[in-house]
Amino acid sequence: PYGLAFDASNILYVTMNNFRDWANVTRSWIFKINLTTLVATEINVPGITFGHLYGCAFDSLGNFYVADNTNNKIIKITMVNYSTGTASIYANLYSGLNQPTDICFDSFDNGYISNAGSINIIKRGIDGTSSIFSTGYLHPVYTLAYDVTNNILYAAAFDYTSPIKGFLLRIINGETTIVPNNLGNPVNPHSLAITSEGQLCVTSISSVGSSQTGYITIYVMIPNNVVNKYSIDVSGNLGMSSVQFNASYTTLYASAYNT
Repeated sequence: PYGLAFDASNILYVTMNNFRDWANVTRSWIFKINLTTLVATEINVPGITFGHLYGCAFDSLGNFYVADNTNNKIIKITMVNYSTGTASIYANLYSGLNQPTDICFDSFDNGYISNAGSINIIKRGIDGTSSIFSTGYLHPVYTLAYDVTNNILYAAAFDYTSPIKGFLLRIINGETTIVPNNLGNPVNPHSLAITSEGQLCVTSISSVGSSQTGYITIYVMIPNNVVNKYSIDVSGNLGMSSVQFNASYTTLYASAYNT
């Protein structure tokens, strides 16, 4: 599992790839999971062949969006019934996409896309135009979260092959600052989620190698200061791909994989 998103009915959508090693992925799909019955249903999207699927999100109208990394697309899916959706291309190479990994929306439904291949963030306006919203950092951005309460875009930038630690970005009106990773703030930020009060939840891994052993820490921040911290002891090699709150903001969910 990789990306997580909840619709307004509290149904969980999960992007799936049949191998953690991207070179071996031969099939990708999307599950809907009813967390009351724990029944998973694969979404049927006629006419679309998915590449490697990463992050996902809903807009305010209930349309579902998923980052197709290998096909350089953001795919928009509108559900016509519980298990079937129709697809259209929301953004692609002509929008400047290069290995997109995540998408999120502000309160006006402007879309923000992490563009790992070009190490920038693309903004797609409600008028359909695309532009570079943020750029100029060392590592690719993989995960995004938009704080609609305070109009802040957060991004986690990291590179598993680099000895340089990852960092957390805070972007306001296109002005990008790096959240200091001292004073107890996250050192290797990975996944991001926003609470209903505008608190930022950040997962931090204990190393930046391909195997993240030891522990995973969830930091709760407002907006630069850590107000709480939870550590999860990991037996073996475990990584977190995504975190997301349910529709009522009562529970935080995480997708995890064994490396």
